[in-house]
Amino acid sequence: MPTNGVGSGLAGEHQVRLIRGVPVVFPESKKPFSPQLALMSQAISALSTGRCALLESPTGTGKTLALLCSVLSWQEHDFVTGGSLLRSTTAGAAAGEQKPKAKRRRVFFMSRTHSQLTQVVHEMKRFKALGAAMTIIGSRQQYCVNSELEQSKSKSDDCKQLLSSSGCKFHSSHASMKHLMSPRVWDIEDLVTTGRDRNKCPYFAARAMVPESDLVFGPYNYVIDPVIRGDMDIKLKNAVLVFDEGHNILETAMDALSANVPLQALKDVVAEVRGLAACALFITHGY
Repeated sequence: MPTNGVGSGLAGEHQVRLIRGVPVVFPESKKPFSPQLALMSQAISALSTGRCALLESPTGTGKTLALLCSVLSWQEHDFVTGGSLLRSTTAGAAAGEQKPKAKRRRVFFMSRTHSQLTQVVHEMKRFKALGAAMTIIGSRQQYCVNSELEQSKSKSDDCKQLLSSSGCKFHSSHASMKHLMSPRVWDIEDLVTTGRDRNKCPYFAARAMVPESDLVFGPYNYVIDPVIRGDMDIKLKNAVLVFDEGHNILETAMDALSANVPLQALKDVVAEVRGLAACALFITHGY
C-alpha cells in the first residue's frame, strides 16, 4: 500500500509502499508492476527470515529495479530498527568498557559482467537519497589509469610487477579517493575519471572502500571463485548476497573450478613421467 515518508532514510523524492512491514522505496516516476510487487514481497520475506530465495519474473518486468528497491529498503529498515545490531569493540569512558555500534548489514549485489553492473548502477541512480555507502569491485583492466600500462595485455601481472619494482605514482594516494566520490552513487567510469584527474588509483581505491561500504557491486566470480574472493579479502559472514540474472551462475561456477591446459603441456608431462618410470626401472634392476 502507498504511504508518504514512512521512516526510511531512502525516502524523499520517492514513493514508499509498505510490504511485509517494511517501507519499500520506489522511484516516484515509476509505478510498480504486479510482478515487481510479488518479487519484492518474496525478497523481503527471505531477508527477514534469513533464508535463501530463488526468484523468477517475466522478461521486461523490471527485476533489477525491484531487487534494488526491496533489498536496500530492507537494509535501511533493518538498520533503523536495530535488527542487525552488530557489536564492535570501541573505547568507552571507563577502562575495558565496550559499547555496541550499529552497522548496516552489508549487501553484495553481483551481476555477470561489468557492463551489466553499469546498467544496475544506472537503476541505482534513481535513488536520490541513499543512506548506504557503496563501492564497485572490478579488475585492473577496467580501473587502471597508468599510461605506462595502457597497451598492456595483462594489466594484472604488469601492475604487480610495477608495484614490486619502481612503484606506481597512482597507488600511493588511493586511500583518499573515498572522500572525493560525489554524488554518492557512482559507476566505474566516474571513479576512473576521478582517479585520472587526481592522479590516484581507482582499482585500489575501490578495494579499500569495501570494508566501509554497505553496498558492494561486483561480477559473480568475485564471490564464487575462492581464489579471487580471498585475494580481494571479501567477507560474506552476516552479509546479504544477491545474484542478479542468476541463470548465469552455473557457467561462472564451472569456470571458477576449471582450468585450460594446453595439449603440449600434457604431452610434456607424459614424456616426463615416462622418463621417470624408465629411470625407476633402471635403478630397480640395478643396470
